[in-house]
Amino acid sequence: MKFRKTLGVLLTMLGCIAAFLGLAASVLPLLANAQLQLVLDSFATPSQSFLVNGINHLMTFVLNRPLPVLLGGVLAAAGGIALLACAGSKPR
Repeated sequence: MKFRKTLGVLLTMLGCIAAFLGLAASVLPLLANAQLQLVLDSFATPSQSFLVNGINHLMTFVLNRPLPVLLGGVLAAAGGIALLACAGSKPR
C-alpha cells in the first residue's frame, strides 16, 4: 500500500514536470527574442562536464520533440493520480 502511494506520487510529480517542459518547449521557440534564442541554442554546445552534457542532451531532446514529451507527461500524471485513487486509505 505504501509502495503504491509512493509510486503514485512519484509518477504524478514526474508527469507534471514533463508536461510543463513539453508545454514550455512547444511555446518557447515561437517567441521572437534574441536572448532567448541564444539560450536555446546554447543547449546544443558540448561541454566537458558529464552532468552539463546530460542536461544539454535532455533539453535538446525536449526542444526537438515537445508534443510527445507533453503527452507522456500528461499520461504519467494521469497514471499517478489513478494509482493514488486506487490505493486509497486503509479501511478501519
